[in-house]
Amino acid sequence: MQDNGVAQMANKGRLHVGADADITVFDPATVKQVATAANGGLPSEGIPYVVVNGTIVVKDSKVLKDAYPGRPIRNAVQN
Repeated sequence: MQDNGVAQMANKGRLHVGADADITVFDPATVKQVATAANGGLPSEGIPYVVVNGTIVVKDSKVLKDAYPGRPIRNAVQN
């Protein structure tokens, strides 16, 4: 995506020291979407761990409270 003008994407999605990769651990056979249009905030089932910016935010399939380690991606507004 960095090739499309979003320079911050150059360090995203790569697993190496200094990268901004988030890691989701799951078994594709057990992942299930439970959110609906009426209740879109429900987390998916079957995802035991999620690590964002080096911080665990889902542990043993439970979303941890007060864990907000992510950083927003912002692009300059163009006229």
